[in-house]
Amino acid sequence: MITKFISDKELISELKKFKITKDEEKLKEASTIWAYHNAEKRFSLSEDQTAELMMLFFKKFPVFLEAFFLKEYDDFPSFLSVVVKNIFLSIYNEEKKPILEEYLKLWDRDGIDRAYQENVYSEKNIRDLNYYFKVLSPMEKIIICIRFNLDLEKKENEFLNWYLSSKGIELNYFKDRIIERAIEKKADRQILLRRINSCNRKLYSGNFKYNKVQVRKKELIQRVSNTYKMYSLNEISELLLIDYHKVSYYYSKSMRVLKSLFKNEIETKLAA
Repeated sequence: MITKFISDKELISELKKFKITKDEEKLKEASTIWAYHNAEKRFSLSEDQTAELMMLFFKKFPVFLEAFFLKEYDDFPSFLSVVVKNIFLSIYNEEKKPILEEYLKLWDRDGIDRAYQENVYSEKNIRDLNYYFKVLSPMEKIIICIRFNLDLEKKENEFLNWYLSSKGIELNYFKDRIIERAIEKKADRQILLRRINSCNRKLYSGNFKYNKVQVRKKELIQRVSNTYKMYSLNEISELLLIDYHKVSYYYSKSMRVLKSLFKNEIETKLAA
């Protein structure tokens, strides 16, 4: 947060000094402070949005300044106000677009890949394990699929419908809860991916504390990975009306088997 304040009058004064001294850095610093408070007053920005707006403003300031003189504008505060608004709209419109993990790889090819490779719970790895689901019991498959929002095959769907009926759980209510949670997790993932994108931009710009941003990014990557877990084991226990210890046993046993099979296939391919 920037506590120093620059008024319109002070900003105009700095512009006059610049015309004499040609010291662009001082004008840039004053203009960035002014822009920060202008944006804070006009828009409801998150911490990440504010940081991105300030980074873009600071980085592109020479371009803005050149445009101001080329177009022969005479009201510097009004001109910068329009600049701040345009940057905000650019960020806002960009955030409405879904951000995929593949897009983030363009920024940091290793970071995202490594995080998912090390985490067997990522959507890609779990879906790769679907091939081996035939070794699991119907209830084990159901627990895994609920945990990671995977599609059940016809046989397991029929078993699930029978099971829910035997427990007096309404099918539509059950499915609605699953769908709602999936939507929530997808929205959470998008927010986190945008924050990772913001971290990448900060690292790329070089205007922020590198180690601090790297730590923040690592935390966000782990949180993204966790969004692929739709339900905790305790929540699955409540959802299916099964004792928690049974759910935990089914899940642990299934994951050990799937991990082992998945690992063996990779090792076999590497040895071939």
